[in-house]
Amino acid sequence: MNFLELKDISEHFIELINPFSTKKAFEIGDVLGLKPSDCVIDFGCGYGEWLRLWGERYGISGVGIDLRQHACERAQKKMGDHGLGGQMQIICADASRYAFPEGKFDVACCVGASFILGGFQPSIRAMKKSIHPSGKLVMGEVYWRKSQVPSEIAEKENFHREVDILKISREEGFEIEYVVRAS
Repeated sequence: MNFLELKDISEHFIELINPFSTKKAFEIGDVLGLKPSDCVIDFGCGYGEWLRLWGERYGISGVGIDLRQHACERAQKKMGDHGLGGQMQIICADASRYAFPEGKFDVACCVGASFILGGFQPSIRAMKKSIHPSGKLVMGEVYWRKSQVPSEIAEKENFHREVDILKISREEGFEIEYVVRAS
C-alpha cells in the first residue's frame, strides 16, 4: 500500500483533512478579506473543503489541484452538490507539474501539503508565481514547537522551527500577517 492509498483510507470519513476546524477556516477567510470577485488556487486541495467553505461563505471562485483520483472525484461531486460547480474547477494532477496561469489568483493556498511542491520554501516560490502582486498566500505547515530540536531529528523530519518559517517567508518577500494554530 502506498502513501496516497493510506491517505484515502485514513481520511475517508472527514472533509477538512487537516487538524483544523470550519471556524478557523472562516477566520482565515475573514482575515484575507475574501469577496466574490476573488479567485483562489488550492494546491493539494484534498476533498475541496477549503474551496467549498469559502465559495459558500464569500462567493469566491477557485481551482483545486490534487493528485488522488478519489479525492478529485469526491471534491467535484461536493462542488456540484453544493451548487458550486460553476465556480470551482477541480484538477486531478501533480501540483508540482501543473501549469497554472501565472499572476491570476488573489490567494494561493497549500494547507498541510507543502511536500507536494518540495517543502515549505519551494512551495512559497511556486505559489508566489500564481498570485498577482498584491495576492496573498495561505500556508498550513508542520513546525517544531520547541526551539531546541536535536539537529539529527530536525534534518530527518524536514520540519522548521517557527522562527525559521518567519525567516523563510521574509526571504521570499512575504510578511506573516496572521497565525492560526491547528488543534
